[in-house]
Amino acid sequence: MPLIILSLFLGLYDIQQKSNIVKIKPDFLSIVFIAVLFAGVIYDFSNLSSGKLLTNLFPIFIGLCSLGFLLGRSKKLAQPILHFEILNNKSFSVHLLVFLMIQLCSLGNAFLLPNYSWSTSLRLLLLVWLPCRLALSGP
Repeated sequence: MPLIILSLFLGLYDIQQKSNIVKIKPDFLSIVFIAVLFAGVIYDFSNLSSGKLLTNLFPIFIGLCSLGFLLGRSKKLAQPILHFEILNNKSFSVHLLVFLMIQLCSLGNAFLLPNYSWSTSLRLLLLVWLPCRLALSGP
């Protein structure tokens, strides 16, 4: 806790606003599209293990349709909520993909592997765990 409080004070002191703060009015329809997108995707992934393929495809389809509407709407607005043009930058997209892959390995190490280790042998656990640990340790 003291480290977090120290980080807060250092951040308040050292991080400075580089550009002027502009107040924008949030677009209600874009917020609805984002909510439907996340609700569909989260519901689908939480029910993926049920084995019912057709019932799992409908929420993800609704979520992906909502993403399409959000993309189209963000191109039409002068100040959209999410700027998807940044994904056209190849360097940013590659770094984002690598970051997401590292998060997946970290999630596996934190949640899935301990639960999986209760039901498997040590040899198989090391075959799965060791490459993830080496990938996370970096060069």
